[in-house]
Amino acid sequence: MTYTVTDAAGRTVVRGWLEEAAERGVPADRVPPGCTHLIAGTVPVWFTPSEAETVTALGNVALTSCDESEQRRVLTAWRQNQQSLAAEESA
Repeated sequence: MTYTVTDAAGRTVVRGWLEEAAERGVPADRVPPGCTHLIAGTVPVWFTPSEAETVTALGNVALTSCDESEQRRVLTAWRQNQQSLAAEESA
């Protein structure tokens, strides 16, 4: 799942995945004190373990809400229909 971090004016600061700094290969001396996770970019955004847990939980709730929404069901049905039509045309 990708995240978008914005500033107070709503401008995008960084967009990307929440990653563990060590798994990404960030040298320990470049990680801010107390932080373990980041969204990498020109301006990386750093997170403590508890912040990373909260962001992940919020992202999962948002994803679940989207998956269960009427809009999502309509989009899924439309895509399945398009795939069926494409399969019929190629047959």
